[in-house]
Amino acid sequence: MIEKIKEWFFSKYVNYYADGYYKFVRVESGYELKKVDVKKGFITIFARAQYTEVVDKVPMSERGAIAAVLKTKKHASLPKVLFFLLGKRKTESTYFNCWTFLQEVPANWFMLPESYIFTSKLNDGDVLEYCLLNSCFCSQTHGLTYSVKKTAIISDSQCFAYSVGCNVSRGQKALTTECSGERLYHGFYCRGQDLFKFINWQYLRQCTAQMKEVVIALTLCCLTYFIVTSAYLTYASYSTTKDLQGKKAEVNAALNVLSRFQVKESKFNAQNAIFSNSMIVSPVFFVFENISKKAELDSMEFIEGRYIFRGTAIEAIEVLEAIKGVERVGEAQFDFPISKSGQRERFVISFILNTDQDRLEYKGGGGND
Repeated sequence: MIEKIKEWFFSKYVNYYADGYYKFVRVESGYELKKVDVKKGFITIFARAQYTEVVDKVPMSERGAIAAVLKTKKHASLPKVLFFLLGKRKTESTYFNCWTFLQEVPANWFMLPESYIFTSKLNDGDVLEYCLLNSCFCSQTHGLTYSVKKTAIISDSQCFAYSVGCNVSRGQKALTTECSGERLYHGFYCRGQDLFKFINWQYLRQCTAQMKEVVIALTLCCLTYFIVTSAYLTYASYSTTKDLQGKKAEVNAALNVLSRFQVKESKFNAQNAIFSNSMIVSPVFFVFENISKKAELDSMEFIEGRYIFRGTAIEAIEVLEAIKGVERVGEAQFDFPISKSGQRERFVISFILNTDQDRLEYKGGGGND
């Protein structure tokens, strides 16, 4: 996931400048350059031909004094864009890299020399030959970057070492054209901690007026958004209130229905609480209990020793089965054929209820058996 984000950022916000702007396009072998028609970039890596690179020194080692000297050099070179980077050699003098960009190159927020990125993973004394749009040599010694464009005179690593005055102690590393873009991608993130050292402050100061205009435009957009949003919310609130007032009668009617239902529910719960702890007086209530969830009774009669239930149910046969399931019931049957009443079935069921087991026998005391 992190690698995908890094690839997206590199392709989106990092570009390359040689004879024009190029963007990095991801391919199977790494990255390749594709020329684009843009006027400026955000983070731009410049080709070796677009800047001069020297290694210089100041006869001092105190950081504050060195910073003051380099600041003076930068102001003296205006309007040219200069970047300095101190080396790691600890002597009485301090060595540093100085990259001076050509005045005709476009200014950007971040301006990175390609040679500094290509040397990101080199050991001291290693020489790297790379080819992006042009073949070049580069090397790193004590944190200092050396690089030149490959020519007929400087055609190998040894000639390059002689030309820049560094010692080649570990031989040459060659990098083919196909993987130069990939090397630049990894070098960019390896040098990421030094990115702030290549901020073009001159360009930022020139853009201050433009930035003010952008801030004003954004502020106006935000104010417009807040005004429009407030107006919409006010209208929505008014419209909702008006709709509620129009439906007030319907809401009150619904609340009255709910209130009546809650009153009836309270009465039912109170009655249910009374009978839940009471003994059943008539055995016919055992039948009621079994069919209460399956049927709605219209009437009950007791004729010639048989109980007759009339009512409706979704499935009348289920009511008959439920009645037969009561152990006191016998000879349960439909007295008339089942008829339809809307989506329900109308039935007439009769049965005999055996109540012998519910009778209490009186046994008198003190008599002879």
